[in-house]
Amino acid sequence: MSLRQREEIQEVLRRRNRYLIGTVVVLFWAGMMALLIYREGVSGRFNTSSKSVPPKKGPTETWMGIFLPAENQVGFLALQETPENRNGTPGTSLLAYAEMKLMMLGTRAQLALSGSAWAAEDNSLADFALRAQSSGHLFRLSGSIREGQLEAKLQTGDAVVPIHFPLGEKFNLREAGMGPELNFADLEPGEERVMDSLDPVTFAPAKAKVKCLRRETLTVAGGPVETKMFEVSSGSMVVRTWLDAEDQVARLETPFGFTLQRIRPEEACTQRFGQDSEDLLNMAAVRPTGQPVFRGARRMVAKLTTTSDATVPTDSTQRELERGVIAISPPDISTDTGATPPEPLPDLEELAPDPFVQSDQAEIANTAYEIVGDEADPWKKSERLYEWVYENIRKEPVLSFPSALDVLKTRVGDCNEHTVLFVALARAADIPSRIAIGVVWSDQYAGFYYHAW
Repeated sequence: MSLRQREEIQEVLRRRNRYLIGTVVVLFWAGMMALLIYREGVSGRFNTSSKSVPPKKGPTETWMGIFLPAENQVGFLALQETPENRNGTPGTSLLAYAEMKLMMLGTRAQLALSGSAWAAEDNSLADFALRAQSSGHLFRLSGSIREGQLEAKLQTGDAVVPIHFPLGEKFNLREAGMGPELNFADLEPGEERVMDSLDPVTFAPAKAKVKCLRRETLTVAGGPVETKMFEVSSGSMVVRTWLDAEDQVARLETPFGFTLQRIRPEEACTQRFGQDSEDLLNMAAVRPTGQPVFRGARRMVAKLTTTSDATVPTDSTQRELERGVIAISPPDISTDTGATPPEPLPDLEELAPDPFVQSDQAEIANTAYEIVGDEADPWKKSERLYEWVYENIRKEPVLSFPSALDVLKTRVGDCNEHTVLFVALARAADIPSRIAIGVVWSDQYAGFYYHAW
């Protein structure tokens, strides 16, 4: 193996490790919806240049309703933050509980999340735990960060998957999105600021642009609240948040169609939320205009509207005609040049297990062997795995964090669950596989719908 090949293989492994670290972080904080909300200032502790907020002496409690468009409440989130010393180390503990009820392709799905965390003020230590349950799917994640090392365990199905990653001595919890301090609450309407940030998935440096748009009076928790409205843009993600006079979030609009707004506790406890909610997948569907879509089409033109500065990726199947307008067509593979293709590098990333694609677990490996038997041809092995997953997993929309072991146990799920199990079985059978996410055309629903495959 050449030096260049070894270097490229090492880079694949580095990328995979960064991805897995990010998966754990995003899963915990986004799972509690705390990554998004907590970072945007629910706790009210801002590191602003215009004023100093005194440290809290006791616990603070925040209740947020979770809404779809048309102010249809589909859930709630409760957060409690408390100063807490552990073994003489000052820090802050966070408790979170959330419930959501949604319609997905005509089926009601429910998700319950509970979690806790503690982080030292000097960013040196952290402990966390998360529990998520939906439609019989149960998953737990717990762990700690000590001296630049992340140690955790993921409990899914009947297995416990250990997770260990070196984060590095310079790893900073708050910069990774695990703290509430932001630096924009002092902005006035028309002012903007570019801040250093960190992509929690890749752990790569990023930039976030924050602009104060206007002052606005909202009706929040039964009364009027004077707020300042901010727009936070990072990559292709745009979040809008309204801060009150105490720099606490009164309302927050996510890029995914959900809105969070402060509510009274009794509104969360007594509200029969989710009764008349719009179907989540219908809400996210893309309805084309112009010539009707038909199978076998060779070209499609799509216009993307966004307020971010992100560029449209291009490749052999997709090119940008003008700003925000792309042409999509399948590649031309009819011409055979006769050239010998270069020897591919080992597909380490597409054969390796990860905390949710547990291809190295005995249950997965044994099932894959039972399905493929002595078959050696990769395509025929893939067909056998595909047919087995299709025939043995009951088609039912699920709000969960898909895990191959969990799906193998419950035998229930939608495209996400089918995909994660197939990929795990394929990797266990030495077939390079990866999870793809995008939109596909549906004749039945006359639109492009979210899909995983």
